[in-house]
Amino acid sequence: MADKQSAYQKYGDEENDSYLPNVMNKLKVINEWSRTRDKQLLQCPICSTFYLYLTDYEFLAGGLENEQHLTRLSDKEAKKYMNKKPK
Repeated sequence: MADKQSAYQKYGDEENDSYLPNVMNKLKVINEWSRTRDKQLLQCPICSTFYLYLTDYEFLAGGLENEQHLTRLSDKEAKKYMNKKPK
């Protein structure tokens, strides 16, 4: 996977939707710290690489707009998110 990847979906504009790679579904959740949007520290069970996963959404009159972001982290960067607590 690339160091940074983003995906977007918009109701009514499906032909322009994009998605994160399916391999992302194999990543394991190490920590989760948001009650309103997904904010997760993920780790690859094969190579132990850490990733920061963030989502956001917006309600529109015609439907939803969703976005997802996945960023590769160094071990040092990942430590900042290990024990982060929900707000």
